[in-house]
Order: sequence, then C-alpha cells, then structure tokens
Amino acid sequence: MERLTERYGDLIRIKGCKTLYGNTERRSAPAANAIVRLAAYEDTLRTPDEIKVLIAASTAPLKLDELRGMDGEPVYCQSLVTGKGEWVICRVVECSNNWFLAFGGGVQAYGDKDTYGEKWLAYCRKPEEGTTHDQEVH
Repeated sequence: MERLTERYGDLIRIKGCKTLYGNTERRSAPAANAIVRLAAYEDTLRTPDEIKVLIAASTAPLKLDELRGMDGEPVYCQSLVTGKGEWVICRVVECSNNWFLAFGGGVQAYGDKDTYGEKWLAYCRKPEEGTTHDQEVH
C-alpha cells in the first residue's frame, strides 16, 4: 500500500503538500487530527483488510487455552443462558493434574471450564450487542 503521508522527525505532511502538521491530535483541529490518524494507521503497514481481520479476531470469544493464559487479567464473561455479561478478573487455579477457573468481582456465577462454549463465553473485549459466535472454543 502506498503511503499518503510522510514523516519528518516529529512532523507529518501529506505527500506533495508543503504544510507540516504536529504528530499529536489537537482540540478544534479536525483536519490535522485526520492526518495524524492516517499517518499512525499507515505506520502499521497493514491493509484495510488486514485490520478488519484483526478486529474480528479481537472480538471473537477466547479459546479455552487462551482463557487459561488470562490468569489475573480482566475478561468479559457472558452467559449463553441469560445473555447477561460483565467484566471480571480471571483466576486460573492449578490443582494436581487438573485446573479450574474462578472469577473475581462478578455478580453472576459462570460455569466451569467443562461448560465453556455451551453455557458461557469469555472475551478480551465486550462483544457488540447481538453478536453471536459459532466457532469452536475448545
């Protein structure tokens, strides 16, 4: 993808233009802010389609092994029975040859790992209203 912006140290300009813009957004400067955001996007070196894939992956439910790696991290748990969800802190408890999940700070109780994907799901980001996921989570 060809860049539309160029960087000059802490400054940015649109290719072919002489006007230089600061590297941070400012109040009451929507055009300058759009250029700052465009340059930041171009710095990722990703195409729009690649960005869409990343966004979709970040809103998908965690796989069980990913959830196991979230010990001490906030996750959004959602009941597939009631449809209600909330942010909780995930705790992974290792016990002999087994492990289980516990969640702190929540009002609602979630099922154990054996009912994950059937009765409840966990996400890194809160899913948008009405979102459903049919992919395998185990």
